[in-house]
Amino acid sequence: MTSYDVLIVGGGHAGAQAAIALRQQKFAGSIAIVSTEPELPYERPPLSKEYLSGDKPFERILLRPEAFWTERDVTMRLGETVVSVDAEAHEVATDRGETLRYGHLIWATGGAPRRLSCAGAELIGVHGVRTRADVDRMMAELPAVSRAVVIGGGYIGLEAAAVLAKLARCSPKRGHSRSSRASRWIGLRAGGAIGRLGALSSSVMPVWQRSARRRCWRECHRPARRASPASWPRDPAGRRRRC
Repeated sequence: MTSYDVLIVGGGHAGAQAAIALRQQKFAGSIAIVSTEPELPYERPPLSKEYLSGDKPFERILLRPEAFWTERDVTMRLGETVVSVDAEAHEVATDRGETLRYGHLIWATGGAPRRLSCAGAELIGVHGVRTRADVDRMMAELPAVSRAVVIGGGYIGLEAAAVLAKLARCSPKRGHSRSSRASRWIGLRAGGAIGRLGALSSSVMPVWQRSARRRCWRECHRPARRASPASWPRDPAGRRRRC
């Protein structure tokens, strides 16, 4: 039975930083990181930005190169998942059928995006963004994509929509389940809560389109004069606004 002084479950930023901090504080005991993913710890924010756009290869978003972990004697158990924990015995079982003993356990598995629970959520072309594998699957399908819907008004959703527009692969439409401040920043509005995947259509997503934005710009910023608020175009909710 393999034993470690510190066993870290989770190969994300938190787990990797825990191992780094222990070595920085001169901890000399054995350390192991167990990660479900087959890759070394990497930064997740670039997944929906530079990595998706192709501006950065995967090697550039690694938190540390492989040599770093070897030099600091941090054991990487990649592609392995902890399936149970026996806190009294200080043991964990993995999906490989192994039992690992530990002196201290750090649980740093992180969170996961909330998946759609409606019918059709498992269809091809419906993706979540959390791991490199998620983004690789998206990138593989992009050449055949003409339109996309991004559900989620947070940074990841906004960044993914911006990258898709930059790649000129599709004309992105973004839906979110509730009003968000971020959505107002970029002028995108959706038609309310989405109850079924089948509702994801152009009729439910009357967002500001590129052609409409160009028309709004011409109306509001003509060289000869500046339009008064009364002449500003209306958004899908009927409110007047400048573009």
